[in-house]
Amino acid sequence: MKIFRGTPRYIWVYLGIIAVIALTAPQAYSAVGAAKLPLLSEAGLAVFADALFQRVLSLLPRLAAVTAAFAVDVVLLQGVLAIIHRSPTLHKFFFGTRGDSIYKRLNIHLTLIFSCLIAVYPVLRIFTISLRPGDRLLSTDLAIIPKDATLDSYREVLFGNPEKRRASDFFLWLWNSLAITVTTAIIGVILSATAGYAFSRFRFPGRAPGLIFLLTTQMIPAGMLLLPLYIMLTRLNLINTYLGLVIAYSVTAVPFSIWILKGYYDTIPIDLEEAARVDGCNVLGAFYRIILPLSTPALAIVFLFNFMSSWSEYMVARVVLQKGPMYTWPLGLWTYAGQYTLAAGRFAAASILVAVPAMALFLYSSKWLITGLTLGSVKG
Repeated sequence: MKIFRGTPRYIWVYLGIIAVIALTAPQAYSAVGAAKLPLLSEAGLAVFADALFQRVLSLLPRLAAVTAAFAVDVVLLQGVLAIIHRSPTLHKFFFGTRGDSIYKRLNIHLTLIFSCLIAVYPVLRIFTISLRPGDRLLSTDLAIIPKDATLDSYREVLFGNPEKRRASDFFLWLWNSLAITVTTAIIGVILSATAGYAFSRFRFPGRAPGLIFLLTTQMIPAGMLLLPLYIMLTRLNLINTYLGLVIAYSVTAVPFSIWILKGYYDTIPIDLEEAARVDGCNVLGAFYRIILPLSTPALAIVFLFNFMSSWSEYMVARVVLQKGPMYTWPLGLWTYAGQYTLAAGRFAAASILVAVPAMALFLYSSKWLITGLTLGSVKG
């Protein structure tokens, strides 16, 4: 038969067997439950077999209908494929003659548009909540900009509310976060750049176990590190200090950064360093004058990774920082949520405002982000 051309015939036998099992198995199970007889006895097995046979007989009309519908679908699908192959326009649309077909590109673009809508929709809802007067969180209105939109939430977050004698600590939270994240990112870049160079260029005892150990530390959940970090920082008198939080963030960020830079250094030919040494450079001179300028994309991605992982972190900051004036913005935002109330408008407005610096940095460094990921971590 032409409709079955190119398709293994035994696949229809398997599909029929699977269909029969799928249709009869639930009914047979219910028949066993309805019989409530001991299956190990001869009488119970006879009743079970009779019930199963009756169920199969009752399902035969339905099985015949499903089989007929499946056969009709197969015939229709084969007919559509035949029409597509005979029509040059449809064949070009679905399969193309050079490169990706129009149908494939259309599906890719629709998938990307749908993914963008899913990603953007929560941000739009937060933006809508920030424009609502009062603290209205739930609403059936799907308009992005509500009818009674106002910027009072933004004004109150930035400058406080003198009428209610409510001051704003938003800029203090933002400054604390910037100071901690930038310091963490710089320390992470310095430590990982030198450590990654050592792992890439030198052969020393413990090199391979050291790399595996660094990778293993990334498998440990952040929650498991809270108690050891708290005990160590308490004994070092670093609780309620910015230095303690910077150390805690660097401990979690440096191992992955070492792997990124080590992989990138492996792609740089060692001949360049040997040529620099012939010209009079020592090891550190070749590293500073040759390796670092060539590693700008990888260093940028490491800086961005350390910055992003520290910028929105909450759990470690909640344990280390316990004084209000030292709060970072994730801790500060949660002051808008009381035991029984939630300042949804200010919470949403502050969420939008703190996303601006991170988005600006991400967009500015996006070209280095792509280059660093493709040349560094993937090949490492």
